[in-house]
Amino acid sequence: MEMTITRALSELKMLDKRINRTVDEAVLGGLMIGKHIQHGFQHQEEIEKKAKADDQSIQALIKRRNAIKSAIVVSNATTTIDVAGVSMTVAEAIERKTSIEYDIRYLRKLKKVYTELVDKAEQSRTNQCRCKKEARPAFRNLVWKRRKNTSGCQPRDRQVVPR
Repeated sequence: MEMTITRALSELKMLDKRINRTVDEAVLGGLMIGKHIQHGFQHQEEIEKKAKADDQSIQALIKRRNAIKSAIVVSNATTTIDVAGVSMTVAEAIERKTSIEYDIRYLRKLKKVYTELVDKAEQSRTNQCRCKKEARPAFRNLVWKRRKNTSGCQPRDRQVVPR
């Protein structure tokens, strides 16, 4: 029986729900203490019959799901599509969609690191300018104090001699 991929994906989703519900509600065994049977059954044969039917139902649903899933995988691996002028299989396109998330995450990290480094560089440059502005007068004062102490002359006492 042939079906479209869209129909197969829909069937797959429905089968997942049915398998989960059937497994949750399945009676796959019972407990008999003496002649008393648990789970509301009257006879041991009823439990065995219900357990066998539930097991067969679950196995059939899983087998159908696996067959549909395999057909989807084969189709995705062999069907070629065109995405933004690039020819690729559906499987490659699906994988590319996942890998794009990694690219986006990587680019966000690069942008964050770049922004942090630019901010640090700006802060460092601002600190250097501030230090230079504060250091120049302090340096001049220090130089003049040393000259005053060593030569005994004041900056005003210096005379400019024309050449």
